[in-house]
Amino acid sequence: STLYGFKRVITSQQISPESLINIIDRQKVTFVICSPTTGQKMMKSKNYRPLESVKNVRITAQKIHESAVNEIQEVFPNAKLSTAYGSTELDGITRSLGGLKGNSSGQVVFNYSVKVRN
Repeated sequence: STLYGFKRVITSQQISPESLINIIDRQKVTFVICSPTTGQKMMKSKNYRPLESVKNVRITAQKIHESAVNEIQEVFPNAKLSTAYGSTELDGITRSLGGLKGNSSGQVVFNYSVKVRN
Protein backbone atom coordinates (compact mmCIF):
# COMPACT_ATOMS: atom_id res chain seq x y z
CA SER A 1 0.00 0.00 0.00
CA THR A 2 2.72 2.49 0.87
CA LEU A 3 4.44 1.72 -2.44
CA TYR A 4 1.44 3.30 -4.16
CA GLY A 5 1.18 6.26 -1.77
CA PHE A 6 -1.67 4.92 0.36
CA LYS A 7 -1.83 5.17 4.13
CA ARG A 8 -1.44 1.84 5.93
CA VAL A 9 -3.44 1.40 9.12
CA ILE A 10 -2.13 -1.11 11.63
CA THR A 11 -4.25 -1.90 14.67
CA SER A 12 -4.22 -4.19 17.67
CA GLN A 13 -8.03 -4.20 17.75
CA GLN A 14 -9.92 -7.41 17.18
CA ILE A 15 -10.99 -7.18 13.53
CA SER A 16 -14.71 -7.35 12.89
CA PRO A 17 -17.03 -5.70 10.37
CA GLU A 18 -17.85 -3.06 13.00
CA SER A 19 -14.19 -2.26 13.77
CA LEU A 20 -13.35 -2.09 10.04
CA ILE A 21 -16.16 0.39 9.45
CA ASN A 22 -14.98 2.53 12.35
CA ILE A 23 -11.31 2.47 11.29
CA ILE A 24 -12.08 3.22 7.64
CA ASP A 25 -14.42 6.06 8.59
CA ARG A 26 -12.17 7.59 11.28
CA GLN A 27 -8.92 7.33 9.28
CA LYS A 28 -10.55 8.32 5.95
CA VAL A 29 -9.04 5.26 4.29
CA THR A 30 -8.97 5.45 0.47
CA PHE A 31 -7.78 1.93 -0.50
CA VAL A 32 -9.20 -1.31 0.94
CA ILE A 33 -8.30 -4.94 0.33
CA CYS A 34 -10.98 -7.39 1.45
CA SER A 35 -12.78 -10.61 0.61
CA PRO A 36 -16.33 -10.53 -0.78
CA THR A 37 -17.53 -12.04 2.51
CA THR A 38 -15.97 -9.20 4.53
CA GLY A 39 -17.62 -6.56 2.33
CA GLN A 40 -20.99 -8.24 2.67
CA LYS A 41 -20.64 -8.56 6.47
CA MET A 42 -19.83 -4.85 6.67
CA MET A 43 -23.12 -4.07 4.91
CA LYS A 44 -25.04 -6.21 7.40
CA SER A 45 -23.24 -4.71 10.41
CA LYS A 46 -25.22 -2.91 13.10
CA ASN A 47 -23.16 0.27 12.51
CA TYR A 48 -23.21 0.08 8.70
CA ARG A 49 -22.88 3.33 6.81
CA PRO A 50 -21.57 4.04 3.31
CA LEU A 51 -17.81 4.62 3.44
CA GLU A 52 -17.40 7.47 0.99
CA SER A 53 -13.66 8.11 1.54
CA VAL A 54 -12.74 4.82 -0.15
CA LYS A 55 -11.73 5.25 -3.80
CA ASN A 56 -10.38 1.76 -4.58
CA VAL A 57 -11.40 -1.68 -3.31
CA ARG A 58 -9.34 -4.75 -4.22
CA ILE A 59 -11.41 -7.89 -3.71
CA THR A 60 -9.38 -11.03 -3.05
CA ALA A 61 -9.46 -14.56 -1.65
CA GLN A 62 -12.50 -15.97 -3.42
CA LYS A 63 -14.69 -15.77 -6.49
CA ILE A 64 -17.12 -12.87 -6.29
CA HIS A 65 -20.80 -13.43 -7.01
CA GLU A 66 -22.89 -10.80 -8.78
CA SER A 67 -24.98 -10.06 -5.69
CA ALA A 68 -21.77 -9.37 -3.74
CA VAL A 69 -20.56 -6.88 -6.37
CA ASN A 70 -23.70 -4.79 -5.83
CA GLU A 71 -23.55 -5.04 -2.04
CA ILE A 72 -19.85 -4.11 -1.86
CA GLN A 73 -20.42 -1.17 -4.21
CA GLU A 74 -23.13 0.01 -1.80
CA VAL A 75 -20.69 -0.11 1.14
CA PHE A 76 -18.06 1.81 -0.88
CA PRO A 77 -20.19 4.04 -3.17
CA ASN A 78 -17.26 6.11 -4.54
CA ALA A 79 -14.90 3.18 -5.07
CA LYS A 80 -13.66 1.48 -8.19
CA LEU A 81 -13.86 -2.27 -7.54
CA SER A 82 -11.20 -4.63 -8.84
CA THR A 83 -10.23 -8.22 -8.14
CA ALA A 84 -6.97 -10.05 -7.61
CA TYR A 85 -6.65 -13.76 -7.01
CA GLY A 86 -3.76 -16.13 -6.48
CA SER A 87 -1.59 -13.51 -4.82
CA THR A 88 2.17 -13.89 -4.76
CA GLU A 89 4.82 -11.53 -3.43
CA LEU A 90 4.62 -9.53 -6.65
CA ASP A 91 1.04 -9.74 -7.89
CA GLY A 92 -1.97 -11.99 -8.37
CA ILE A 93 -2.36 -14.50 -11.18
CA THR A 94 -5.81 -13.21 -12.15
CA ARG A 95 -7.34 -9.78 -11.91
CA SER A 96 -10.13 -7.57 -13.11
CA LEU A 97 -9.30 -3.89 -13.26
CA GLY A 98 -12.36 -2.52 -15.00
CA GLY A 99 -15.92 -3.61 -15.56
CA LEU A 100 -15.97 -5.99 -12.61
CA LYS A 101 -18.37 -8.83 -13.28
CA GLY A 102 -19.80 -11.28 -10.81
CA ASN A 103 -19.12 -15.01 -10.76
CA SER A 104 -15.51 -14.43 -11.69
CA SER A 105 -12.02 -14.06 -10.30
CA GLY A 106 -10.93 -11.96 -13.26
CA GLN A 107 -8.70 -12.79 -16.20
CA VAL A 108 -5.26 -14.35 -16.16
CA VAL A 109 -2.62 -11.64 -15.91
CA PHE A 110 -0.66 -10.81 -19.09
CA ASN A 111 2.41 -13.02 -19.58
CA TYR A 112 1.18 -15.65 -17.08
CA SER A 113 -0.02 -19.13 -17.90
CA VAL A 114 -2.33 -21.15 -15.72
CA LYS A 115 -2.95 -24.88 -15.68
CA VAL A 116 -6.12 -26.04 -13.97
CA ARG A 117 -5.93 -29.46 -12.38
CA ASN A 118 -8.85 -31.37 -11.03
